[in-house]
Amino acid sequence: AAAVLLAGDIRPAQAARAVEGADFIICVIGSREFAGPNSAQFVDYEAVRNLVDAAAAGGVRHFVLLSAIGSSDRNSLANKIFKGALEWRFKGEEHLRASGIPYTIVRPAGLTDEPGGVKGVKLWQGDDWRAHARKTISRADLAQVLIESLRSPAARNASFEITNEASEPPGTICRA
Repeated sequence: AAAVLLAGDIRPAQAARAVEGADFIICVIGSREFAGPNSAQFVDYEAVRNLVDAAAAGGVRHFVLLSAIGSSDRNSLANKIFKGALEWRFKGEEHLRASGIPYTIVRPAGLTDEPGGVKGVKLWQGDDWRAHARKTISRADLAQVLIESLRSPAARNASFEITNEASEPPGTICRA
């Protein structure tokens, strides 16, 4: 099956058209503003909700959602700095979990433009973001994990956090 990249508006009518005929979705949308139509409430929650609802109605077989490390801690400093954006992301996660669609939720640390495959990748469950607050992951390694999560039975109906780990061999994925 061919991969299709879609960019645009994800209001309910557009979301239904966007998922038409799709078996798998990797959703990497994210807010760009603290207020207004591109804020976390409208993008990280409402647009995700619209896409999840359309995917459920359309029979999508697996939905991968890019979220953010620390999203489950509404009292975190990062959530306060980003004006509640992580809380809206978590609400989007919760909507996906409740949808009945097989899912994977990936919560990366800070993103970098470093090349992929240079460091190992570490993943864990539990959103212990404080221990990893200063860590990062390359966008290339993150993209690879998002794609691989569609193939991995261990990633089905799971949420996990992810960083690069210099102490691991390049190209490896290890669990904490």
